[in-house]
Amino acid sequence: MATKIEEKKVSFKDILKTTWDATVKSYRWLNKHPVRMTVIISLVMCLIVEILARKSLWEAGVFAGTNMVVFLYDSLIIFSTMCISLLIPKRKFVLLLGIILWLGLGITNCVILGFRITPFEATDFSMLKSALTMTSIYMQWWQVVLVIGGFIAAAVLLTFAFIKLKKEKINWRKSIFTVCLTAILLTISTILFR
Repeated sequence: MATKIEEKKVSFKDILKTTWDATVKSYRWLNKHPVRMTVIISLVMCLIVEILARKSLWEAGVFAGTNMVVFLYDSLIIFSTMCISLLIPKRKFVLLLGIILWLGLGITNCVILGFRITPFEATDFSMLKSALTMTSIYMQWWQVVLVIGGFIAAAVLLTFAFIKLKKEKINWRKSIFTVCLTAILLTISTILFR
């Protein structure tokens, strides 16, 4: 006798609910472990910056897989800026600020790579004043409006987040240890990979 296996029909709504529930559960778990949350955010931000630089999810994944040491070093640089949030009571606000700054740098690099071969670097900050005068050469008026709109949206988001996000209790021992260890690791790896 053959037995019938009943197939349960899964709707798109069920998939969304399951995904949302898993996301909320993961967020609650990560919220109890701020160092782990910061590490994961740093890895994801590094991947996003690589995706923007290469303009391809596949190429960014290949880069992360084949150049794991460089990818982890880049993630450590991002983590070193993000781990400052561990020392501030409004940790989530500082994390959001870091995410917006790194995303802004990644988008800037993506746009610059569209016009030249070399990526966005520290020397570009010294030429910022002259670059603003050449904006009309590289960007159309609607693109300038989009950039200004992005700055305004980021400012509104940060203001709203600063008001709404609550202060959290800081585990000073763990936070100071993490920040010091990160500084030591970053210094050593910078010396080694020079």
